Order: sequence, then C-alpha cells, then structure tokens
Amino acid sequence: IASITGTNFSGFYNQSEGTAFVDATPDEVVNATNICSFSDGTFSNRHQFYAETNFYFLRTGASGSASGNTLGAAVANTKAKVAFSFANGSNFGSLNGGSVTTNTQTLPLTISELNLGSSPAGDVTNAMHLSRLSYWNDRLSNDYLTKLTS
Repeated sequence: IASITGTNFSGFYNQSEGTAFVDATPDEVVNATNICSFSDGTFSNRHQFYAETNFYFLRTGASGSASGNTLGAAVANTKAKVAFSFANGSNFGSLNGGSVTTNTQTLPLTISELNLGSSPAGDVTNAMHLSRLSYWNDRLSNDYLTKLTS
C-alpha cells in the first residue's frame, strides 16, 4: 500500500487533465479490489481504477456524484494493463489493448493524493503486484491509450 500526498503530489498533478498507466496483478478479485485512485481522501472526489465482481471499472466522481466505465474482465493473478485519462468533463480508459471506453462526468477539481492498493479513502486495502505506474499531466489520445496497454 502506498500513498503520495502533499507537495509530493501537488507538484506534478494537473487538476484539469491527465493520463495514468497502471500495470498490476491483483491477488484476488473481490468486491472493490482497489488498484489505483487519485482522490481528495474521500469517495466524493476521485478517479478510481478497481475490480468488482469479475470486471475492471474506471470511476470518476465530483461532489459525491460518480459514474464509470466498464473496462473488461478481471481475473485474479492475471496482469491488467490499464491507461485512463481525463479532460473537459470526460474520462477515457483502455484495458489490455482493448477499445477505449468514454464516460462523461464532472471532473473533480480537489484531488490531493494518489493511493495504490487502497480505496480513495484509504480504508480498504488489497494485495497486488504493481509493476509499473506512469502519469502524464495532459490527456493522451485514445490511440496512445490503446498502444500503452497492448
């Protein structure tokens, strides 16, 4: 479990757009298996990549209102490569080279931390192997999201 907060976080994170790439293998896929989240320490404002009931999801929420994208099948002990980006009131995600999914949602503008292997509020932790995490402070193209995850 790891978190990046404070000036270590605010020095690189762009509130209005960004892209993250995660290469992870969860030990199990159970209700809300948290892989990676950018949040304000709550579930009210977040960008969250997680697994639930055998599917991976990307969820974005602002001021307590959240919606998400279903990215694809989640299997325990199987590598998942996901790239997700956000800009202009939309988020985009690709899993393992698959087609990019798009969702329109008000973007949270109070993100203050990155959590790996725990929920946006830090209250639920999960075991996983995280082999790579990358972040860009701009929104990369859909083609690039797919290439990153192939």
